[in-house]
Amino acid sequence: MQEVRVKGVANKWGVKKCVEWTSWVAVDTTPQPAKLVCDTILHHQTPAHGAHSAQSAADDYLRRIPLASFTLNGKPVSVEVSAQTPLLWVLRDHLGMTGTKFGCGIAQCGACTVHLNGSATRTCVLPVSAAEGGDVVTIEGLSDNDDHPLQQAWREYQVPQCGYCQSGQIMQAADFLSRTPDPSDEQITQAMAGNLCRCMAYVRIHRAVKRAAEIGQASQASTAGVGVFDPSREQEVNHGQV
Repeated sequence: MQEVRVKGVANKWGVKKCVEWTSWVAVDTTPQPAKLVCDTILHHQTPAHGAHSAQSAADDYLRRIPLASFTLNGKPVSVEVSAQTPLLWVLRDHLGMTGTKFGCGIAQCGACTVHLNGSATRTCVLPVSAAEGGDVVTIEGLSDNDDHPLQQAWREYQVPQCGYCQSGQIMQAADFLSRTPDPSDEQITQAMAGNLCRCMAYVRIHRAVKRAAEIGQASQASTAGVGVFDPSREQEVNHGQV
């Protein structure tokens, strides 16, 4: 079901100026760019058609909304939305990936961070067309059993308070650790500086990222069959056996 509202100033030559346009398509409540639709309406406008033709042109525009196709958490998906719809709203409203949050709408807080083709990307300002044919991973797809080293460390250090920003924090940190598996404190601070936390849990976030790096390194060493010395236990651990 869809509803279209078109308002304009009409005379015998038709609609001269589009002054307001809003649309609702299925569950997509994101207003489309007014200029684009006005241009579409005026492009189809002729003196003989009048304002009724403007409405028909808007209807035609909505019917011709393209499919956006990409891989989401390992599975191919296709969504019928405007190419300019922010990827954030496609993920949340159309695909049910509500772990990705809206924070600021100007790509400044990091709450909307996902991985696009392996890189941490802020989705509140990124048009879905930029993800066409790409590989998108959200917090829901970071691990199969919530056992990613970061998720383990987040639980160990009880990082969240309100929790709203945490999916973005984790996705940013996951990209960082994939590139810098043994980071210094300064590197962690720099990498996470752009992700804001209104609860001011920065110390715990920092410690959890560092702990996740340790978990990741220990896991890799164990998989490779290398003995790992754990100072807290003062025993050598090899293949999980003491």
